[in-house]
Amino acid sequence: MTAFLSSSKPLLSLPETTNTPFEAFEDPELNLFFTNCQASDNSNSSLLWNPALLQILSDGLIIALRNLYTMTALLDTCLAFSEHDMLVYDRKRASVQHQLADLPTPPLAVESYHITESCRIAAVIYSNLALWGFRPPMNLYGDLARMLQAALQATDRADHWGTWWDILLWTLFIGGYAALKREERMWFLRMIREVLQERGLRHWVAIRNVLERMPICRTLLDPFETLWCEAAAFMPRGEVVKDGDLVLSV
Repeated sequence: MTAFLSSSKPLLSLPETTNTPFEAFEDPELNLFFTNCQASDNSNSSLLWNPALLQILSDGLIIALRNLYTMTALLDTCLAFSEHDMLVYDRKRASVQHQLADLPTPPLAVESYHITESCRIAAVIYSNLALWGFRPPMNLYGDLARMLQAALQATDRADHWGTWWDILLWTLFIGGYAALKREERMWFLRMIREVLQERGLRHWVAIRNVLERMPICRTLLDPFETLWCEAAAFMPRGEVVKDGDLVLSV
């Protein structure tokens, strides 16, 4: 995290786990689950297996996001780890975060630079929220939310990323939650409102379905719903529906 916040690369490489006791889970079902998630084509449930994603994201970032998606599925499935499996899990989450911090920075001339950077920052925030369980408000999240806002403001938001508006929505929810009790939160709320209005999304269930096509662990759904309710305050009266009931904006 220190390397990422200072815009530098990690000083050390992660040690090899090959031929160590912590290369694989002790529970064979966890190994099978992890292998299947990594090898499967999840294009029906996730955006991250869409080949066209290379138009806006680097190959390395897509791999890192897929790893986060798999780790999220693992956390949502497994309620408890043995001591050995917890050490394996620790190595896997450290590997994902190291991968995010060590990604090569694309040249500014590349059209998708700012989108890639926005998604990378959002992935770093998410990795701390989901894999470590740290919750805002924290200075770490405040700094990352400010970085994410600056990166998003540098993207072309006229059409809300066009075909990839759902990825933009994911980054906005990540940033909005990270900016809890920070002035940046209001900006994220306004952007969430704009995207939802443009796409005609009025139901939380529909919004949640969109978000779940990216890495989203179950423990974040409640605070994200709260974030949506706050964004709804900016929407015209009668434009928001929560669990089938009309929510009137003030």
